[in-house]
Amino acid sequence: MTYFYRQHEPFTEDYPTSKRSVYRLRRRLEKDPYLDLFDGPDGNQHLDQRRVTTTPLQALYFLNGSFVDQQARGIAARWVQPSATVKRNLDRLYHVLYGRPARPEEEATLETVIGSDPDAWHTVTKAMITSNEFLFID
Repeated sequence: MTYFYRQHEPFTEDYPTSKRSVYRLRRRLEKDPYLDLFDGPDGNQHLDQRRVTTTPLQALYFLNGSFVDQQARGIAARWVQPSATVKRNLDRLYHVLYGRPARPEEEATLETVIGSDPDAWHTVTKAMITSNEFLFID
């Protein structure tokens, strides 16, 4: 890669990456749409703390974002075994994602949701990784 910095031609290249935001290229002249969605800091200011906010746009990103969908499909493909029972697969997912076994009421509800539909595992996994229990540490 070759970079050309000129005084009257601002740097506008974008290099997409799946790495953490610490390692992302930061352009100060333009806001990063992803970081802006999650209240990322302004590149032109030095701040000692970030604001802590939750917005509807963040929830919509988790529900409709392609990244979250891909991760849910990957988790379901890795941890859900077609030959195992629904209870065994739920226990496996709950252990991996929440670090605890599924509660009886959760098992009962999810067993009716899943039934025999193999695509339901993707939906259940996506719901689990977009839940408050997964996103926040109490």
